Amino acid sequence: MAAKLLGSTERLQNYKLITNLTNTPKFPHTLNSPNMKNSTQFSQAFTLLEVLIATSIFAVVMVMTTGVIAQSTGYQTKTKVLRDVSEEAGRISDAISRDLKTASGSFSVTDSSGTSRQFKNGLALTDATGKFITSSLTTPANISSSLDTTNYQASAVIINTKDSIRIYVSKISGIQNIIYAETCSKTAVDPCSLTAGGWWSGNMLSLESTTTFANLITTRITNASANIISSSSGIDALDTQAAFSGYTAVTGGQNVQSYITYFVHSQTKDFASLALTPTNRSEVYIRSMVTMRNYSH
Repeated sequence: MAAKLLGSTERLQNYKLITNLTNTPKFPHTLNSPNMKNSTQFSQAFTLLEVLIATSIFAVVMVMTTGVIAQSTGYQTKTKVLRDVSEEAGRISDAISRDLKTASGSFSVTDSSGTSRQFKNGLALTDATGKFITSSLTTPANISSSLDTTNYQASAVIINTKDSIRIYVSKISGIQNIIYAETCSKTAVDPCSLTAGGWWSGNMLSLESTTTFANLITTRITNASANIISSSSGIDALDTQAAFSGYTAVTGGQNVQSYITYFVHSQTKDFASLALTPTNRSEVYIRSMVTMRNYSH
């Protein structure tokens, strides 16, 4: 009986031993040991190589983003500059065209050289000194497709209507071109408040001398900032010029319909300056022709 009990005890001890051996971890550190915790913490950190790769990717993305933003800003600036000069040229060209279409009636002009002409379609052209632009007004002026200002010798156009005289003048002030316009009522006691020269009398516009013409242009029209129709000052100042050519029917000339051809050139101020970047520089030419609606015989 004792032998049997001893055998059972031995088997029990052997079983416990086997169980302990089976449950013993194969690795020297358990999950709860301090060494295992440190190993886990180390595995969660970034290596130097990973940091370098992440930094490089971030730098590339930032460079690309900065380039896109800079390019977008440049496009916006260029678009604004182009829009400004386009709107300026279009606005002035439309105003000139609209007023030219209202020209009518016969009126006389004596230019600054003393030459008198009676214009039959309400239009007259003079150069910067107040002289007629052609030596003979009996034939139409030649029109060139070139935008060279030498082909558009008139810097002033005089438009006669029933109740008023409308004058456009393109003049350079310093290094900037400016366009002026003035409407003078024929019913006023002193048209355009010009006392020197008495340039309007009856149906005659008298520019009998260079001095008289200069008084009209400098004393009245170009002396008043209210007469400036181009954007000549401020942060968005532009350099805008107009010039005219064509045929203005006169008494004794051919029975040809009058017409005016003109251009308006608008560009950013200081366009030729090297200080301006391409995105801040733009120019627009508009060339047009207006034919009078009525014939004179």
